[in-house]
Amino acid sequence: MDLDLEGKVALVTGGSRGIGRAIGIALAREGVRLVLAARTEADVQRAAREIEKTTGREALAVAGDVTRVADIERMVEAADARFGGVDILVSNAGVPGGIGFGPLADVDDSDVMQDIETKFMGLLRTARAVAPHMQERGWGRIIGIAGLSARYSSSYATERNPEGAFNYSGGPRNLGVIHLMRTLAHELGKDGITANTVLPGATRTEALDQMLERRAEELGKSVEELRQLSASGNAIKRWVDASEIADVVTFIASPRAGSISGEVIPASGGAGMGIFI
Repeated sequence: MDLDLEGKVALVTGGSRGIGRAIGIALAREGVRLVLAARTEADVQRAAREIEKTTGREALAVAGDVTRVADIERMVEAADARFGGVDILVSNAGVPGGIGFGPLADVDDSDVMQDIETKFMGLLRTARAVAPHMQERGWGRIIGIAGLSARYSSSYATERNPEGAFNYSGGPRNLGVIHLMRTLAHELGKDGITANTVLPGATRTEALDQMLERRAEELGKSVEELRQLSASGNAIKRWVDASEIADVVTFIASPRAGSISGEVIPASGGAGMGIFI
């Protein structure tokens, strides 16, 4: 299927590694011109070079933090100067899994607010910055990458949360993204712009592979054992690869997905036993 994305321009935040980098590769393979944004200059420059080498498509790297309005404006100005605007926004910036952990008596307010500031407010500000470009063209796609903690409370051990305390920031920030995308879908739909949320679950990225290796050594278990254990709650019984998340995002970003807006699209391999309609 031709996704009819040739020549479109995408801004991908959190684009230097993991899911964001995979999305950049998938979009570039469909002929999209990329602006990759992330906080660390060296990382985002390296990702842009790798994408250009892998796909033969142009990728512009911009270092910036979505918690800073001036940085967002600079990202969009760079896209406008190089490519003439932005057609697609993929907002992926944020710490995977969140950073505000319990127990309740110990929850750090500043961690919770930082999480919301990055994931939710970063998306709001970036959408506000790119919307005029899309409205001028009469076409656009806004896609928020959130997470399954929007649907479930969570308490599992990670390196940031070794005791497996409950997560008090990941779910609220992700729910905020979902609500924001639904609101944008209704406000901007008349301008040919869709807005949707994608919910990854346990996703295989280079960073998570490295984390599993460290955890396996600490616990005296094999990496494969930990990987299987973490994927035991989904229907396909394996980790979803970042490239599979990218494939879903790329379709939603395309003109072929014009009937999908304001929706929540899980890409978790069927994680959880609940039914959501």
